[in-house]
Order: sequence, then C-alpha cells, then structure tokens
Amino acid sequence: MKKVILCAATLLFVGTLSAQINESNVLQQGDSNTSIVTQVGETNVSIVHQGGFGFISNNNENTVSQDGESNDSHVDQYGELGSNFNESYVTQIGDENEADVMQDGENNISHVSQDGNTNDADIDQAGMRNFSESIQVGDDNDSDVDQEGDDNISYVYQDGEDNDSSVDQDGVGNISDVYQMGDDHDSDVDQEGNYNEAVVYQTGDDNNANLDQDGNYNKSNVYQDGENNDSDLDQDGDENQADVDQFGEDNDSDVDQDGDFNESVVYQTGDDNDADLDQDGDHNSSNLYQNGEDNDSDEDQDGDYNESWVSQIGERNDSEVDQNGDGNYSAVSQFGNGNISDVDQMGDDNTSNVVQGMLGLLGFSNVSTVLQDGNNNMSTLEQYGNAHSSIVNQIGNGNTSTVIQNNL
Repeated sequence: MKKVILCAATLLFVGTLSAQINESNVLQQGDSNTSIVTQVGETNVSIVHQGGFGFISNNNENTVSQDGESNDSHVDQYGELGSNFNESYVTQIGDENEADVMQDGENNISHVSQDGNTNDADIDQAGMRNFSESIQVGDDNDSDVDQEGDDNISYVYQDGEDNDSSVDQDGVGNISDVYQMGDDHDSDVDQEGNYNEAVVYQTGDDNNANLDQDGNYNKSNVYQDGENNDSDLDQDGDENQADVDQFGEDNDSDVDQDGDFNESVVYQTGDDNDADLDQDGDHNSSNLYQNGEDNDSDEDQDGDYNESWVSQIGERNDSEVDQNGDGNYSAVSQFGNGNISDVDQMGDDNTSNVVQGMLGLLGFSNVSTVLQDGNNNMSTLEQYGNAHSSIVNQIGNGNTSTVIQNNL
C-alpha cells in the first residue's frame, strides 16, 4: 500500500510538472474569426494572431484566460478602416503576468484584467473609435496604453503598491480615466488633439501624476489623497480647464497653461503644500486654496483679462502674484501668523485686494508689498493684528490706495 501511494504521488507529480509549461500559438486569417485560449498552471504562453503577415481580418474576437504564475499573453489583431470590429479579452490570475495587445483598424475593443503581483499590461491601438480597459489588482503593477485615432477611450484601474500607469492618446475626442489605490503610484497621461479629457484619482502615499494635453477644449482633473503627492499639469490650446485637489502632507502642484480661455483651480489641505500656476494667454482665471502650515503659492499670468484668487489659512504662508496685461484682478486672503504677500501688476485697470488676518482671527508680523505700474490702478490693503508691515507703490495715473491696519 505504501508503494502504491508513492507511485501514485510520483505519477501525480509528473503529470503536474508536464502541465505547468503550456504554450499556445493561434494564427487566423480571414473575417469573423473566434479564438478561445484557456491555460491553467505555471509559465503559460499564449500567442494569438488574427490578420497580419500581409493579411487583413475583420470582425475578430479573442478570449485568453490564464491561471497561474509567470503567464504571458500576446494578441495581435489587424483590420481595415470602415468594416473592422476587433475585440480582445485577456484575463490573468497569478503573479508575474504579462499581457500585450496590439489592435489596428476601426472599432477595436480591448479588455485586460490582471489579479496578482508584478503584472504588466501593454495595449496599443491604432485606428478610429478604439476602447481600452485595463484592470490590475495586486502589487508592482505596470500598465501602458497607447491609442491613435478618433474617439478613443481608456480606463486603467490599479490596486496595490508601486503601481505605474502611462496613457498616450492621439486624436479627437479622447477620454482617459486612471484610478490607483496603494502606495508609490505613478501616472502619466499625454493627450494630443481636440476634445480630450483626462481624470486621475490616486489615494495612498508618494503618489505622482503628470498630465500633458495639447489641443482644444481639453479638461483635466487630478485628485490625490495621501502624503508626498505631486501633480504636474501642462495644457497648450484653447479653452483648457485644470482642477487639482490634494489632501495630505508635502503636496506639490505645478500647473502651466498656454492659450486662450484657460481656467485652473488648485485646492490643497495639509502641511508644507506648494503650488505654482503659470498662465499665458487671454481671459485666464486661476484660483488657489491652501489650508495648513508652511504653504507657498506662486501665480504668474501674462495676457489680458486675467483673474487670480489666493486664499491661505495657516501659519507662515507665502503668496506671490505677478500679472502683466490689461484688466487684471488679484485678491489675496491670508489668515494666520507670519504671512507674506507680494502682488506686482503692470498694465491698465488693475485691481489688487490683500487681506491679512480678520476681526476675530488675527495675524501677527504679516508683511505685504503691492506694486502697480500703469493707469487707473486701485489697491486695498487690510491688516489685522500686531506689528504689521505694509508697502504700497503705485506709479501711473489715477491710482488709488487704501491701507487699513488694526491691532484688534
């Protein structure tokens, strides 16, 4: 009985060892092809070619399911514009999985789902009206999506630590949504074209998001929750809109907009926050809200009809606003101790309002400097507390300056 058991165990071990290395290679030419690949074990390899090699296949469908460790899936689908509809589903369960999807044509759909650690997903779509969805659950995941064409949509969801996501879209009407949970996340979204929209939501520690949009009617929204978050937004085009929300400590946000009718809003709460806003164009509007300690805000607008708001609540806040153009408006409100505000406006019809402290919420040792060079400028400075310092310099015609200092 003992030998039988050992023999059975040996046979079971040999059978299991032979099933751990599976390899599948599927090549389909023509139209309306369907491929289903299911692999269970370790070190599974699946290669699916639909079209390609000088052939074009339309209306192809592919499904790959891998369960184990060290799985590798490679899918190539080639079609033609006008009559193509390729669809690919890749599901991987285990650790050290890799999925590579290449689609060329029109109306391509790609779904990649990975559950495990150290997963890698690479999706490349070329054509029109492509859709990509990448879902990764685990640690050390990496997702890369590249779309070229019109009406592209990309969704990336990552759960775990040390995740990395990169989305590149080129065309008109692109939409990218990236959601990351865990620590040490990194997200990079690059969109070039018209009607682009990118949303990145990160929660955890040491998150980093970088968004670059080039075109018209772009909209970008970044929300970060955790510590040591960093957000960088660069928009070049007309009627761009950027919204950055950061919650935690040591947050840093840099927004640069070049074009017309740009609007940027940055809201930070926590300690040691830093935000830098630079807008070059016409009818720009910039709003910054900081709540915490040791906050720093720098806003620079060059153009016409610019408007800037800065509100800081905390201690040792620093705000600098520089506007160069016509019809600029700047309002700075600081509440706390040791705040410093510097407003420099050069142009016509500028208006600057600086409030440091308030009745019931005093500030101490605040320093404010306002310099306006131009015509019809107006400056209003209010300081509440003790030992305040105020310097107002206006050079031009029709300037009006009002300074109120109150130690109550």
